[in-house]
Amino acid sequence: MIKALTSWRGLLAIIIVIYHYHVYTGYLAAIGGTGMSFFFMVSGFMLARKYHFDSLDRHSYLAFEKKRFLRIYPLYLLTTLAIAAFSIPKLASKWVALLASLTFTQSYFPDKKIYFSFNGAAWFLSCIALCYLLFPLISRCTRSVKPVRVYAVLAVLLVFASVVFSLLDHVTGLWFIYIFPPVRVIDFACGVMLWKVVENKGDKPVVASAKVATAIEVIMVAMVAVLTYLQKFETNDIGYGRIITITVYSLFIVTFYRLNECGGWVTRLLSLKPLYVLGLWSFDIYMLHYPTHLLMRTIYKKAEVDHDSYLYLAIYVMVLLIITFLWRKVDKRVRNRIKVKTGG
Repeated sequence: MIKALTSWRGLLAIIIVIYHYHVYTGYLAAIGGTGMSFFFMVSGFMLARKYHFDSLDRHSYLAFEKKRFLRIYPLYLLTTLAIAAFSIPKLASKWVALLASLTFTQSYFPDKKIYFSFNGAAWFLSCIALCYLLFPLISRCTRSVKPVRVYAVLAVLLVFASVVFSLLDHVTGLWFIYIFPPVRVIDFACGVMLWKVVENKGDKPVVASAKVATAIEVIMVAMVAVLTYLQKFETNDIGYGRIITITVYSLFIVTFYRLNECGGWVTRLLSLKPLYVLGLWSFDIYMLHYPTHLLMRTIYKKAEVDHDSYLYLAIYVMVLLIITFLWRKVDKRVRNRIKVKTGG
């Protein structure tokens, strides 16, 4: 696993967590808007690096889907039901949203009350579930096709999606370009194709000097920073902005992968164990942050303590990390017992 890319995923997860607390929404909103493309792209990249589907036989396909499902669904189910418990009196009027949430279909509905229902931050699981279902097919189809042709098709699809976005009202358009799973598959497929581009390049350092590698890495981080500054989440050009976002993050992912062994200082920093662990925890942090937020706000309100402060935010993040650590310990033990019993 590429530690720098994994750590970057963890940092983005923490930033999105802070944004959802609404301490400061301007720049953080833009990071959330562009950062989700990175999550989908790096997921496609990492999966393509790990799995090679030379054939689409039923056994390997089901084994892959089972593994992916067991990775994401238990925690998702736990957080969804936990949040549902907070609104038991209203469940009768939310049964459609609950059913959609439990079946990974909430993001197919152009209604905030459905795709942001219960664990609202988990809307992306509708998208990633579709990506996982299609990954073996995408991987298989792209192995014999030149990357240039695949990128041309993806570019056409992105332009088409951007045109559709411009024809819709802003709320529906935002759902279509940002939430709707088939559109998010484009980001994921771009990540898969990035691996096809670099897989035969070898792991040897591409530059001899760590200083040169550092300079290139700093340029990449600066490009992401500029992209984030220019791409405002609320603007009407978010549709076409996705094309720029995917282009910049494509360069970012390829650059940090190719410079992984070159000794650049940015890679060294992102490879530090605390940041790397944060990256490994990114999914769990993201899934647990909203129920943790609800729980702590409830506690603070009952205690009549002012929770709209940076001190509360710091405590909230620390509690979230502790809960994530405990969950991963429990999850690991349960998985190990299942493996022992099933012989898997």
